[in-house]
Amino acid sequence: NDIAVHGDFVYVLNTAGSSNVVGFHLAHGRLQRIENSLRFLGRNEAGSASIVVSPDGRFLQVTERAANRIDLFRVRANGELSQVVNNPSAAPGTFAATFSPHGTLIVSETGPGSPNGSTVSSYAVRADLSLQPISTAVPTLGTANCWNVVTPDGRFVYVSNAGSASIAGFAVAADGTLSPLPGTVVGNNV
Repeated sequence: NDIAVHGDFVYVLNTAGSSNVVGFHLAHGRLQRIENSLRFLGRNEAGSASIVVSPDGRFLQVTERAANRIDLFRVRANGELSQVVNNPSAAPGTFAATFSPHGTLIVSETGPGSPNGSTVSSYAVRADLSLQPISTAVPTLGTANCWNVVTPDGRFVYVSNAGSASIAGFAVAADGTLSPLPGTVVGNNV
């Protein structure tokens, strides 16, 4: 399970069995389920991995590892979610995603399982909840890229290559284009 929070809304990703998302409103230290907020992902055992709300609170995103998909929901003013829109990932091994402060979705991909085969991709979210690829399958020069974090100013993203114990860095352009930092691998944990 994983959670995403935006303002007074809390969304819980249930990963077992029939993977789903459910929304809650946080008031006075208590969670109250939002009516009609339970949404199922595309299939059972989707292998969902991460959940995140866009900085403006308009979109909720879930990654599906097993299905290699990126799911999007529109968040309504009352916290209710639209029906899911499934998007194929641009590269194999979709794992975790983060939004930049400017709304670019950045997705870590573990890759096909080969050594140093992990990648990272960036997308723009369209009005119909489809994704427009910007940079696809940019090599991280590492193995098992699992998580990523965007700097508060949105200019850089750093990804963890868990299998090779390294961190790779990328510049994020205003249009969401990813460019490897010199050397790409900016740190090793060996």
